[in-house]
Amino acid sequence: MGIDQSWELQVIGGWQLSHNRKEIRVVLRQQRLLALLALRGSLSRNVVAGMLWPQTTERQASGSLRATVCALRRKWPDLLEIGDGKLALSRQVRLDLEHFREQISHEIHSPGRSLMAMLRRAELLPGWYEDWVIDEQERWTLLRLAALERAAVRLLANGDNDNAIDAARTMIELDPAHEIAYQLLLRAQLADGNRAEAMRTYRDFRSMLHLEFGTEPSEKTALFLRQSLQV
Repeated sequence: MGIDQSWELQVIGGWQLSHNRKEIRVVLRQQRLLALLALRGSLSRNVVAGMLWPQTTERQASGSLRATVCALRRKWPDLLEIGDGKLALSRQVRLDLEHFREQISHEIHSPGRSLMAMLRRAELLPGWYEDWVIDEQERWTLLRLAALERAAVRLLANGDNDNAIDAARTMIELDPAHEIAYQLLLRAQLADGNRAEAMRTYRDFRSMLHLEFGTEPSEKTALFLRQSLQV
C-alpha cells in the first residue's frame, strides 16, 4: 500500500513545505517552528518557546508557542508529534537536508563537478538570521568544508587537478580565510604545472590575511611553496 500522506520540508536553498508535492503556505512563526524542530529534533516546549521568542517574557513566549502549535494542529494534525512536554516534527516529514547528507556521503568516494556544484549552492535557510539558525548554518558550512576537503584530497590523489582546484576554490568561497583550502589550491595548481598561478594565489592569500587579520600564512604553507618552487 502507498503512503497516503507525504510531507517534504526544504531548508536548503530556502524554506518550503510540500504535501503530496503541492506547496503548503504557512505563516512565518509556523515556518520557524517547523524549521527548528527539523534541525534540532525533539525539544521541550520551554526550550522551543525561548529560542523562537527570546525577546519576550516566558509567559508571552509560551502563549505564542501554544497559539502556533494549535494553528498547525488544527489544519495539519499529522505535522507534529507532541508528548511528555516535548515537540517534534512528524516522522512522516521528509527533510531535504538528510537527502543532501546522503548524497555527499555517496558521491565523496568519486567526487566530480556535480558534487562541487551541489556543495557550492547548498546554503541552509539563506536570509534567516536568528541566533539558532546562524548556529545551524555554521555547522552546515563546516560539514560542507569537510566534504570539500576530502574531495580535493581524493581528486589530487587521482590526478584530477581541475576538479581539485574547483573544490579548493569552493572552500575559499565558503571561508575566505581557510588556510587548508589555500594549501590544497596551491598543491593542485603546482600539480597542474601552473607555478605563476600558484604564486598569485599565495600572494593573494598573504595580502588578505594581512589586511583582514594582521597575520601571515603559517610557516607550513610558506615552506611548502618554497620547497615546491625551490626558492
